[in-house]
Amino acid sequence: MVRDITMKALRVASVAVSFIAAAPPVVAAEPGDARAILSELVAVNTSPTLGTRETAEILRDHFLRAGFPVSDISILASPSAPEKANLVVRLRGRGKAKPLL
Repeated sequence: MVRDITMKALRVASVAVSFIAAAPPVVAAEPGDARAILSELVAVNTSPTLGTRETAEILRDHFLRAGFPVSDISILASPSAPEKANLVVRLRGRGKAKPLL
């Protein structure tokens, strides 16, 4: 079970790091940022009883520091399970292509 949680955290972190790297270049990335973000995410207990809200909030804060506007970041959760949150980040296009969600 711990291995499954760790693998899920690694997948989430790799996606998050990819999006953070693609963010508008407002804040320069420092060497070791990806490893620090991954360590931070792996340290969060996302067991079913605690959920994923803390992870979503950590990632939201990283996207904000990377320069994403607040209006393009949402944490969504069902009222019946507020601890099981999802993070949605919009990466706006700069040309004619559609934005990524």
